[in-house]
Amino acid sequence: MQIAPQWMKLDTNILNHNKVRKIRRMPEGDSIFTLWIYLMCEGMRNMTNPGAIEFSSGIPATLDDIAEDVRIKLPTVQMGIDIFVKLGMIFPNENGCIEVKNIRKHQAIDELEYKRHLNKERVKRFRDKQKLALIEDNSNSVMHYSNDVNDTYRVEKSREEKNIIDIDKVIEKQPIKIPSSKKPLNKKKKTYGTHNNVLLTTKEYKNLMGKYDESLLTKYIEDLSWGIATKSYKYTDHNLTIQNWIRRNEKPTKPQKTTHDYVDNYPSLRPYLKKAIKLVDKLCPKEADKHSWISENHDMIIESVK
Repeated sequence: MQIAPQWMKLDTNILNHNKVRKIRRMPEGDSIFTLWIYLMCEGMRNMTNPGAIEFSSGIPATLDDIAEDVRIKLPTVQMGIDIFVKLGMIFPNENGCIEVKNIRKHQAIDELEYKRHLNKERVKRFRDKQKLALIEDNSNSVMHYSNDVNDTYRVEKSREEKNIIDIDKVIEKQPIKIPSSKKPLNKKKKTYGTHNNVLLTTKEYKNLMGKYDESLLTKYIEDLSWGIATKSYKYTDHNLTIQNWIRRNEKPTKPQKTTHDYVDNYPSLRPYLKKAIKLVDKLCPKEADKHSWISENHDMIIESVK
């Protein structure tokens, strides 16, 4: 028995459709519009004859049945059915049932049935594969003796047949898990940190090493490792977690000036740049003092490097 769909397509502009607008302007228009939605729903629920409004399989629903089911007064239902027939929205089929026109086309029922057929075949193949695997496992444990010992053989054969029946029962009770068509990503991750619980691929670790200082990276890997072990941190992507922590906690530092930068500030020293740098490094080793030292000893530096 096929299961009726739990949904149907409905145009978002249905209220602006010419026929619907005309219906809603009539007396009891909103009730008649509700009746139209009901007929479409019931037509979709009929899997044997899509679109037909039936009380049960093969038995047409009467106007009284429809009025009681949709809870609209019988005269309003009668008026609504007449209007739908006049507007070409429904028609009486050869079995005397009210049938919604073109429901198979508008609701793409053929496509829906084809997808159900494919799914049914996929489930069947999966069940057959399960059954074969269980039978093979079971047959390895069943011994067949020679035909000379007929009684023993019959007992073992009967046991094997019973096991096959039991396998069918097991498969029926098991939930169906249809394999996904998408191939899983094959990315092997290595473990890092004191507790070996920080997971990074080789490529991710190399990228982190290229972006951050090794001591800084090690610090955050350890923080994450201890957090997972002691505080039950749960992160799906440890690579992004480490980068986010560093971005959030570490302030960007200004690059320190070198002797080259200090000497290059003086145009008169540029022709002797290499010699001046060597002299300044020798006579003033502290980076913090170089700016003022060069300013005070400018003339002496020029005389020395000429």
